[in-house]
Amino acid sequence: MFCAQFVGVVGGAVSLLLVFRTNAAFGRFCAAADSFAEVLSATRNLSRKMAVWAPVSHRVENARLCAAIPWAVKHRGQGIHGTEDASEELESVLTPAQLKKLDLMGNVPAQLMTEITRGLDRMNEHKVSLF
Repeated sequence: MFCAQFVGVVGGAVSLLLVFRTNAAFGRFCAAADSFAEVLSATRNLSRKMAVWAPVSHRVENARLCAAIPWAVKHRGQGIHGTEDASEELESVLTPAQLKKLDLMGNVPAQLMTEITRGLDRMNEHKVSLF
C-alpha cells in the first residue's frame, strides 16, 4: 500500500519535472527558429538591395556571399562548422575563389559579412548614381 502511494507521488513529481523541461526545450527551439527567420529576412533584404544598387559586374559575387550567410549561420548553430559536410554545402553556394578566402574553422558568418562590406566599399568607389 505504502509502495503504491510512494510510486504515485514520485511518478507525479517526475512527470511535472519532465513537462517543465520539455517546455523549456521547446521555448529554446522557438527562440532559435525566430532568430534564424530574422537572419533569412535580413539576408534576403540585403541581397535585394545589393542586386539593385551594386554594379552589374559585382552582382553575382555579392549574391553568392549573401546566399551563403544562412548556411554559415546554420552550420554554427548545429555545431558542424569546419566539418566536411559544412564545406560541401558552402561549396554549392560559393565559388572556389570565395571559399578560399574563408577560414572554415573560424566565424564564417562574420567573414562573409566582412567580404560583403568590402563589396559595398567597392560599390561606393564606383559612385553609383541613384538617378
